[in-house]
Amino acid sequence: MAGGRSGRSCKIAGQKHWHLIKQQLQLVALAFLLNGSIGFFSLFGPGIAGQIPVRKDASKTLLVSNIVGLDQRAVAKELLSEEWTEDTLLIKLLMQQGAQAVKVQPRVGHTRGLDFKMHIGIPWGKVNMRANIAGISSPAEMDSNFVDVNGKIRTVVRSDHGIVVNAIYSCHGRYLQGLTINMRFVIRPNGCGSGARDCSKLLFSGGVSFPSWVQQDGLIARFMELGFMRAEKMYGQALHSELQRWTSRQAP
Repeated sequence: MAGGRSGRSCKIAGQKHWHLIKQQLQLVALAFLLNGSIGFFSLFGPGIAGQIPVRKDASKTLLVSNIVGLDQRAVAKELLSEEWTEDTLLIKLLMQQGAQAVKVQPRVGHTRGLDFKMHIGIPWGKVNMRANIAGISSPAEMDSNFVDVNGKIRTVVRSDHGIVVNAIYSCHGRYLQGLTINMRFVIRPNGCGSGARDCSKLLFSGGVSFPSWVQQDGLIARFMELGFMRAEKMYGQALHSELQRWTSRQAP
């Protein structure tokens, strides 16, 4: 009797072990399918193959950094200005990442709208290959990866919390409705600890929401999430670099 229970336990354990191995093999196979070409803001490069992503929360902190010598009042003045140009911080960043035909809408309260075109670089053929294996409905390959994007940027400046910027970028298209990129950054005054002078802390976080057809397959969703979050982190690093240049510009 004991031997029977032991045999069944070993069988169940073996089935679980095989299930885990099968999942890992599927992830690695999809990694090769999607290697190096998914992207938002054309930021993705090679290196996805072999990496197994872990499902994250809708939004996560991607960058925390101290910036010495940043004039927050000057940054706030630019972000709250009535007119945004190609030289305005956030417009400059978007154009550096490949945004085209940028149209800035008038500010209403704390919020400003943007419209632009962006190349997102999704390898539709490879995504469809995985979708066919999974037996789910997916879009046919698109003729162009340039899509229309609408942005909403809300900027709030508070004496106690510093500068808080929330940006939502929504992609529009037959197969991209529901693809939304969320980014948030905070520049806190005196954020480097007690005794630190003239030091600000930058906190950058991001998240992404997908169309329903992407969510039907966990593997496609997880690898797209990995790529988009990597892209957002690189955007945060570009923001940090631009703010560092501000300190050089302000130096006597």
